[in-house]
Amino acid sequence: MEYNWTSIIRLVRYSYPPHVELEFPANSLPPPESAGFKPSIGEKPGKHYRVPLPDGTGVHVRYYDGKYYIHWDKCDPLTRGVLCHWVNDAPHIIPIVGAALGLLHKQFSTTSAKLEDLMEGAIKGMIAGVAITILLNLIINQ
Repeated sequence: MEYNWTSIIRLVRYSYPPHVELEFPANSLPPPESAGFKPSIGEKPGKHYRVPLPDGTGVHVRYYDGKYYIHWDKCDPLTRGVLCHWVNDAPHIIPIVGAALGLLHKQFSTTSAKLEDLMEGAIKGMIAGVAITILLNLIINQ
């Protein structure tokens, strides 16, 4: 079966749950930009592209090692915001950010931060991040 970006977007969005990654050889498709995808960022290695869909969801393409890895996200970060995307599609990010902020706060708020102090800051920040993720999930998805 021959694919194009329109058929792939339709297949990914309407035949699979969010975050299920499909793999296609890159030489079987034109560049994602030709179908309206915009360069983006992502966690995994490779070049990332996104295209928003009319319902607020979005399709995420990652080009890596001669292949396109494609899935859809519940919240497109380009149209619904990064916070909505993090809460619905990458909820592990907020506790990580919280841990980093807690660690930095302990590091720079005392003149001689001990390892225990830094760990305490990171753990408190991570717990705060989990709580914030749960709260935002309730607010955004009510």
